[in-house]
Amino acid sequence: MKKILAFTGSNHSKSINRQVLKFALEQIDKMSFEVKEIDLRDYEPVMLSLDEQRENGIPAETIELYELMQGFDGYIIASPEHNGSVPAFLKNIIDWLSRNELKFFHGKPLLLLSTSNGRNGGKTNISFLAESYKRFDAAVSGTYSLPLFSEKFQDGKIKDEGELTLLQNAIKEFTQKFS
Repeated sequence: MKKILAFTGSNHSKSINRQVLKFALEQIDKMSFEVKEIDLRDYEPVMLSLDEQRENGIPAETIELYELMQGFDGYIIASPEHNGSVPAFLKNIIDWLSRNELKFFHGKPLLLLSTSNGRNGGKTNISFLAESYKRFDAAVSGTYSLPLFSEKFQDGKIKDEGELTLLQNAIKEFTQKFS
């Protein structure tokens, strides 16, 4: 059985991206995949700086997350978009992981998700992440962004049939990369 590690790039306790992630995880075939969701806030290191690294090395939280990631066959990251870009919270963690080992995704499949209350749904950030995570040897195997979260996501699920189909297709594309 293949193992998937899932987390959100948000440090907000009521993240709408976490809500979409939880719903997406419900769509994955549990007979074929074991899914573990973690709270990335449990692995939040100090802000990256060369002085910090020189004086104290790679943070223990980063080493712990890196070692955890090695036990999985693929990843799902749901990331909010902050001002058209990556949230500083997620960027800092990814930057530290890359200081530990540049190609820390090791060619494993990665599904990227995003949502917002705007019409873009975080597409700008998803596009940036999809391109930049290749640098870290991620096999980006699907993306999905849900626009107009408050209208299209209610009672813990996507209400819009067209959006639901798009999410299911992204998950299918991602899970097919495991065969």
